[in-house]
Amino acid sequence: MGIADDCFRVLIDNKSLRTDQIHELLTKIKTHVIKEGISTLNLDAIIGFLCETLSISISTKILLIKDALLPNGKVPRSTIYAILRRLGVRSLSTPNKSETPRALQTELCQWLVHVYIYMQDVTVFEDTYSHWLQLWQLDYLQQWITYLLFWSTTKPLVKPWRMQLITKIADNTGYSNAKACATLLLEKFHCLVPNRQINDAIEHLNCNKRRLNTLKRQVWDLEFMSKWASIVEHSHGVSQSTLQNLVQELDNQLANCSQQDIPSIKRKSLTKIAVHNIGTLERLAASFELLTLPNDLEELFRNSDESSLVFLATLDPHHKFWSRVSEWTRLKFYTASIHANMVSYRQSIIRPLLVAELLNPQPSTLQHISNISWIDDLREFMLHKTGTPELDSLEKLKGLRLAPNFETGHFYNRCRTLLYRIHVLNKRRQINPEIFRLLKFIISCIAEHSSKHIGNRHLTTTSRLLVIVLCELACYDNDKRFFEICLLPQAALDSMMISSDPVVLNTVCSYLSSKSVMKGLCDEKSIAEARNKSILDLINYLWRNKLGHGLPTFKIPEDFIRRILEVPGSDLPNAELELMFGILNIPALAFPARVALEGLEDALTSRVHFNQRLSEKSYSDFTQAHPGDWLDTISSFHELKLAILGKLRHHDAYGGIAKFLYIYLHDITDSGSS
Repeated sequence: MGIADDCFRVLIDNKSLRTDQIHELLTKIKTHVIKEGISTLNLDAIIGFLCETLSISISTKILLIKDALLPNGKVPRSTIYAILRRLGVRSLSTPNKSETPRALQTELCQWLVHVYIYMQDVTVFEDTYSHWLQLWQLDYLQQWITYLLFWSTTKPLVKPWRMQLITKIADNTGYSNAKACATLLLEKFHCLVPNRQINDAIEHLNCNKRRLNTLKRQVWDLEFMSKWASIVEHSHGVSQSTLQNLVQELDNQLANCSQQDIPSIKRKSLTKIAVHNIGTLERLAASFELLTLPNDLEELFRNSDESSLVFLATLDPHHKFWSRVSEWTRLKFYTASIHANMVSYRQSIIRPLLVAELLNPQPSTLQHISNISWIDDLREFMLHKTGTPELDSLEKLKGLRLAPNFETGHFYNRCRTLLYRIHVLNKRRQINPEIFRLLKFIISCIAEHSSKHIGNRHLTTTSRLLVIVLCELACYDNDKRFFEICLLPQAALDSMMISSDPVVLNTVCSYLSSKSVMKGLCDEKSIAEARNKSILDLINYLWRNKLGHGLPTFKIPEDFIRRILEVPGSDLPNAELELMFGILNIPALAFPARVALEGLEDALTSRVHFNQRLSEKSYSDFTQAHPGDWLDTISSFHELKLAILGKLRHHDAYGGIAKFLYIYLHDITDSGSS
């Protein structure tokens, strides 16, 4: 190490230096760094010192980065992480973050751009790509991070959501040069993964070409590059000409990746196709990226082809299409009111209403409809379309069940039709005793088939609709006969609770957490005891990992479970029960929990990612191995479980599971509501 390194070390190690001593050390650094450079071993400490010390002015710190932060070797990965930790602003997830002055953050990002050509491992930017993209949304860092993202983007990193985020930021007029920065990144995306959506996004931004060309050309501080190249060559690194060639290569990437490089033949092949003209699912799959929505919604909703609905289901919940559907529906209702005749508009209104409600269940989408006086007329129409459960409905259903060629799909499709009729009738308070008998039969069939047809989607969706209907009826019907008839058998509950299907588990949790249903069932002591046992079993299964304290769980002896886990050749021989149960690891929730964890890692800008089975021990080992690099605002395994549960509760498919735990586990209620 040279004199400049020694001077920096004195500055770092001595907090009480006088102003004249600091000035003397800075003068020595400026004198000697031109010849020696800075040891790469000291870069992290120097950067930390410049970001944290108050004894040197910001302007002096910036000059030190420009004139003295000249590494005499390859910049290590750790330096990128050292800078990354000090970028950004304080937020709700990082309330105790120490903010580095913005001018200094900008200078550090500019420095990274200049030393990009001579690093130990440039793939560090691919590993931290999501963090850089998040920081790219800060206007004062955007220009320099644009270059880092551009050079480090690889094909696997090109994702639709990233394209949408970049476009959304570029549309924000509050940024100084977001359109040019976004267009440059989208051009790189298009070079790697050519498709119509990216091309459309570039055309939508319509960036000023002069601004874009200026962004591509004004990258390098030639004075810094000249001094640094001389130091690298002097320290027996690469020659100045080699460094210049590397710089030229990066310049060529910026200059050559543009829309003009798209072959004309490819442009012709990217002809837009109206979604209502698709016709078949095969054609839908083949031309998915080329599909567009029609300007006239009548064309879309007049078409009886259902293939277009698959495309609509993939639209972003906040896509402007949904507001257009809402306004179109409002106009239809207004026209109907003028003519005082809802009947003639039923066919044209009902399909878009169902599309908007089922494919994009946003509370605000159809909010204005709830206040319309003709909504009862619309419900009448729905009842007319589905029919009313007649007295012979039960006999017909029994006939289907006992038929020699019994087919579960056809049978449960009929069950769902009848359940939907009951749902509509309940809205009109037109429930009769025949409906209770019908419900009792459907429940008995589900109980019988729940252990025979594991994973059958028809059974799953019917069970879900059944529980919705039962909970609705329980709110309005306090007749004891209702609760006796609509009691889900214990065997069915047990099989549903250990199902590997998250929708089934969510369904049984919704049933057990329904206040109206549980209140009615608690009057009978034996029923109440059975339900309490189910609730306790489910709590242990989902959260506590206390499988019955030696007692059977879901009527499965604990000893049997342990013996299964100890069988040679199993995935987890001698595994702890903790690794097999709980919301983090059970089959129904293992994947959703992992997705939620990845979401937390991205939100909290973690620099490492967890890739093991999650348990208290693995959590402890991982946090000790990566202090401060992973979920730094989460301080315990219990907090992590709560955070993952919080993520799950906002998802329709798992929200009932989270609600169940919040209701019955008092030790998480306070944390969950905060």
